[in-house]
Amino acid sequence: MSIYAAITATLVVGASLSHLVIACYFRTKMALHVPKQPAGGDMGLASVMLSIRGCDPGLKETLIQLLDQDYDNYEVHLIIDDKSDAAWSLVHQIKSEFDINNRFRIQEMRKPLKTCGLKCSSLLQGLNQVNNDSRFLVLIDADVTPHSSWLGDLIAPLADKKIGVVTGNQWYEPETPSAGSVLRSLWNAGSLVPTAILSNPWAGSFAMRMEDVRRAKLQKVWRKSIVDDGPIRRALQPLGLSIYFSPSLIMVNRDRCTFNYVNRYVSRMLTWSRIYETTFINTVFHAIITFGLLLTALGVFITSLFSQDWTSALVIGGGVLSGIVLTSISYFVVRNAVAQCISMRGETLQRLSLKRVFRFMVLTPVAQFIYCVSCFRAALTRQIQWRQITYQLKGKSSVKMVRYRPWIATEPEQVQSEVSL
Repeated sequence: MSIYAAITATLVVGASLSHLVIACYFRTKMALHVPKQPAGGDMGLASVMLSIRGCDPGLKETLIQLLDQDYDNYEVHLIIDDKSDAAWSLVHQIKSEFDINNRFRIQEMRKPLKTCGLKCSSLLQGLNQVNNDSRFLVLIDADVTPHSSWLGDLIAPLADKKIGVVTGNQWYEPETPSAGSVLRSLWNAGSLVPTAILSNPWAGSFAMRMEDVRRAKLQKVWRKSIVDDGPIRRALQPLGLSIYFSPSLIMVNRDRCTFNYVNRYVSRMLTWSRIYETTFINTVFHAIITFGLLLTALGVFITSLFSQDWTSALVIGGGVLSGIVLTSISYFVVRNAVAQCISMRGETLQRLSLKRVFRFMVLTPVAQFIYCVSCFRAALTRQIQWRQITYQLKGKSSVKMVRYRPWIATEPEQVQSEVSL
């Protein structure tokens, strides 16, 4: 038996086992996490910001749920990209039917800045319209469906003056197991673990005190940023405030997407990581090692077959299969942790059939390949298209919007896949 086959098989299994250990640590951390208890009563006016460009599949439910929050003292600022956008009529329809407390503040994007992302322009415009008495800034994405205690869960931890930001994260749970949807879920499960452990801010569910927004000079920062959450950690550092990750704010996204969309999505997410996170180099090394081991194993396996070294082929084949099984188990461990977190608010994840489990296992190596390729693409990306808008990226604080145009809805299936941006 070739020593190379034995060593490669051991390394593949060892790397996959390390992923499983980290996944188990994540599950334990989530299970032992003691959520910040609601402070009780009214902590002050909260201004919720929702930027809208295009009519996301779950937008209607998002808007309705925003009007059904347990926390009573809040207003919702809806900044819509353009009056020609289909979302404009939908928002007004929801307001007329459900907004009995007059919470919605609807406005059209006036003149987007060319020095930042559209969402940052929207946020800056919305901040200029908030009530002077507002104590909290709350951000939500159009593909997030908030539960009734969502706003209260976000604001309650801010009673602790040492906490500057409260955040959650997203879990992708495809209702239909298309290749694209499964691949996005697999990649996201891997990225969720370090994101949660490091408490990286996510603007899909995010809250901070208005006074800290001003102290951190975030309005100045957002004028030159491609995304709103990326620069938060660096901006908070001089204030000595911590970022609090709440498992109760892991939000489930059940939208489907295409294989082509996943390639763009993962590259874009990793591009934001390259620009704003110091740990991006670790991500690149992890991707190279993970997929490099699989590629090496494949090479050794093919060589063993050609040389008719059946023992080596059996060893390396068994090592690769074991690695895929262990990595798949890691995914299901993380998924189980998420299921426990959302069960506290009465939500569930669907039961997995053997057919779907097998599909996840088969696509695991593909997800690792996309992850590795996307890391290199992210490292080299200097121009990116995001929601039909092209941006030139020249650094942490150098963004140029090449050309603005209102959202153009195309084929229904294409619109369905252009979500979670």
